[in-house]
Amino acid sequence: MVKSERNQTLDVLKGLAIAAVVLYHSGGGYGYLGVDIFLVISGFFMMSGLLRDIENNSYSYFRTIRKNILRLYPLLLIVTAVSLLVGLFVMLPDDFENLGQSAVASSLFSNNLLSMITTRNYWDVINEYKPLMHTWYLGVLMQIYVIFQLLIAIVWKKLKNSKKFVAYYTAIVFSLSLALYVLPYFSANYKFYFPMFRMYEVLAGALVALAVNKAHFAPNTKFVHIAKAVLTVVLAVLIFANVEIFGDRLLLVVIITSVLVLLSSWSEKKEYAVLKPLALLGKASYSIFLWHQVILALLRYCFAIESDILLLLLLLGIMVILVIPSYIFVENKLILKLKTEKKKWVAISACSCLGIVVIFFGVIINSAGGVVRDVPELGIYTRDKEKTNHASYCDRVYQYNTDFISNKLHVLVVGDSFGRDWANILLESDISDNIEISYIYSSCDSINENIDRFAKADYVFYSTRFLNLELLEMMDETVPIEKLYVVSSKSFGENNGHIYVQRNRDDYFNLTVKMDEEITKENEVLKERYQDHYVDLVAPVLADNGEIRVFSDNNKMISQDCRHLTQYGAQYYARVLDFSFFEGE
Repeated sequence: MVKSERNQTLDVLKGLAIAAVVLYHSGGGYGYLGVDIFLVISGFFMMSGLLRDIENNSYSYFRTIRKNILRLYPLLLIVTAVSLLVGLFVMLPDDFENLGQSAVASSLFSNNLLSMITTRNYWDVINEYKPLMHTWYLGVLMQIYVIFQLLIAIVWKKLKNSKKFVAYYTAIVFSLSLALYVLPYFSANYKFYFPMFRMYEVLAGALVALAVNKAHFAPNTKFVHIAKAVLTVVLAVLIFANVEIFGDRLLLVVIITSVLVLLSSWSEKKEYAVLKPLALLGKASYSIFLWHQVILALLRYCFAIESDILLLLLLLGIMVILVIPSYIFVENKLILKLKTEKKKWVAISACSCLGIVVIFFGVIINSAGGVVRDVPELGIYTRDKEKTNHASYCDRVYQYNTDFISNKLHVLVVGDSFGRDWANILLESDISDNIEISYIYSSCDSINENIDRFAKADYVFYSTRFLNLELLEMMDETVPIEKLYVVSSKSFGENNGHIYVQRNRDDYFNLTVKMDEEITKENEVLKERYQDHYVDLVAPVLADNGEIRVFSDNNKMISQDCRHLTQYGAQYYARVLDFSFFEGE
């Protein structure tokens, strides 16, 4: 029989996991795998509760889902509401709009789906500035709870041996989900965000619970303690140390965590004193998990802290203030005191009301484009009926993906969104009336498919965010050197939030940011290689202190997202760049 008492080994594992996640979001490494430890342990608890309910003939699908909602929802809503409140005062419109979307998605346990639709990349630097980025995990977890138990709810009462059905069903779904994960036909982003690819992790813990429930023996206690100690060290190395391993690191974490959960059911509940701090972290892991990313994102957004150590110290200080009352008053005193059905339904009603309020404001924020005040430096005003869309300005260049038809100078722009920025600069310049622009999205296939357009072009400009040597080699082979120009990459920092919060400073419009070192190195390679056929976008925005200007000469932000140009930014470049490489200029 699965024990219902608190098992300190599981708290130690959760403590290890949350420490890894916090350190990862603060600096790097493989700490994001701590989430996979949580998924396995969640599956163990899910199945343990399910088996108890089946044995007592008291299983109820909706009561089980309600239990999970009551455990996760109150603090999630509080954290979401606090994020919206702070964002109201410090965030730029696009960032606040994104936060509004995340607030709605988080409140509906679906931020994993929103993340897949928008950024599609958990490791994108932009996620570091999103307070609710991490709630994708709760979306995956709740969706697995809802989907997996649905069939059980439908058929378990009709079967004489519900446990046997649950065991077979769990094994089958586990196998299917694992097969989906290991098959190479799906992208890493799909496997990260969609529940069907991560269900096997939860069900690994569920299978352990089934095994413990079935077993009637326990191995030697000394052996168990030695095995737990060794495997815990191996698990810590996998998620903390930057070492080479054989095989899939995530699968190894899932396997080792599953074995440790199994061993935890065969040993004494008390652990060594040295592990008690980890056990304490594990007990408060949910509060720590929800608050840490909110604090980190807002610290980065408002203060641009470069030191990982300073960032971690500030994080720990603020977390003490927020996590302790959250754990004591929300997780314990509020949720654990809901003993009667009446209290539980009152709590569900209160959560629903707060959820509706959060969703309502999230929808309002999103529909307003995040605009809550005038932002003249971006040309955004509350009186405007249509919100300014900087992404649309960059993407308008897609309409120029056509063949040349005029007698003007034929200018072919090849590139990604940075290439579209360059096309916008040309369109904003005084020479725009003398040229015809054609745009091709950069890829080896697109070059082969549009070889005629390359032949007709008088000038070919190549510009991408990242240096692609294979594509450059192909461009060199396709285009005569006399008409090929390479445009430099550019960067205006990582996020303008820490600039915007200083908007009351007298020298606000003179603020600068450091240039990205990797981009500087790539640009040096391109400049040496193409010399007079290299278009430098860094020099025109380089300040006297060696850093990059944030604002143009008319006090407008050159870039809204620190990567792409606003219309003001394109107009600024169009004024200051030398276009003498064009004939007749």
